[in-house]
Amino acid sequence: MGVDGRGASTVVCDDASPATTLPNGIVLDEVWQQRALPAGRADFPAVDWTLGPDSPESGAVVRILTVPPARDRPAPPDLHSDPSLHVITMLDGELDVILETERVTLSPGETIVLRDSQHDLSNRRSVAARFVYTSFPLREEGTSG
Repeated sequence: MGVDGRGASTVVCDDASPATTLPNGIVLDEVWQQRALPAGRADFPAVDWTLGPDSPESGAVVRILTVPPARDRPAPPDLHSDPSLHVITMLDGELDVILETERVTLSPGETIVLRDSQHDLSNRRSVAARFVYTSFPLREEGTSG
């Protein structure tokens, strides 16, 4: 959605979002990339701004991720973190979010917020898990903004 030359709301883009398939089979659909916040009315994602699986150092991303079912047996957890705030909202299937002290299972409609925390994601089911992933960088403690 956007506005036309008269300022009326209109569809400005109806293309498929760019998608990247990672070596582990996870598909990243880039819904929106924002280089700086707050966003401007005329902002659009830059075609050449591809982050892959990384979180942005500034701005924000909105993606739809599809995690395929684990083949044979799930890989051991690969706990990792980055200085970002991740918001994950499940659309389809179920997803295990592995933390340092526990494992949380998300079902459609459920949300988890990961704030610079050690985590990994796992799909131990027989169907793909799909979720909306939004990520914002966290500012350093003691800085304003």
